[in-house]
Amino acid sequence: MKKRMMFAAAVLSIGLMATPISAEDVTAGLDLDSMSVEDLVLLRDAVNQKIGEKGGDNILPEGTYEVGVDIKPGHYKAYCCPGYDLANFNVYESKEACQATDNPIQDSVGIDDQDAAMINLDEGEWLTVTWGSAIIEEVNASWAPEE
Repeated sequence: MKKRMMFAAAVLSIGLMATPISAEDVTAGLDLDSMSVEDLVLLRDAVNQKIGEKGGDNILPEGTYEVGVDIKPGHYKAYCCPGYDLANFNVYESKEACQATDNPIQDSVGIDDQDAAMINLDEGEWLTVTWGSAIIEEVNASWAPEE
């Protein structure tokens, strides 16, 4: 199993260097359907680690992120990740609101490949990326007063 995971990570890492490339091209030699959930999670984590090592740690794939734990509080500009037509996200005040998908602070902001959106994230809030992947860049306004 470990050899299979290392092989899969190597194949995906090498595949990510070539552009343009599709998910079908990268996974052509992998039988993802036969992999267990645990193996898929290990593979995902290995790929995310490689992306971070290559300077792509500002890419948020679909998922749920706790501000202050998974992502630092701040003001961000979000773009749609190349290869996706759309990235969609919500910001919630608490874990409970996030789990209930109830009353987001920032509601269903969609960004397509031509647009960007601003996101303000405070400690304890929850961010969900519900479709696509987003590239985020921290925005530091030099004219803003210090908090």
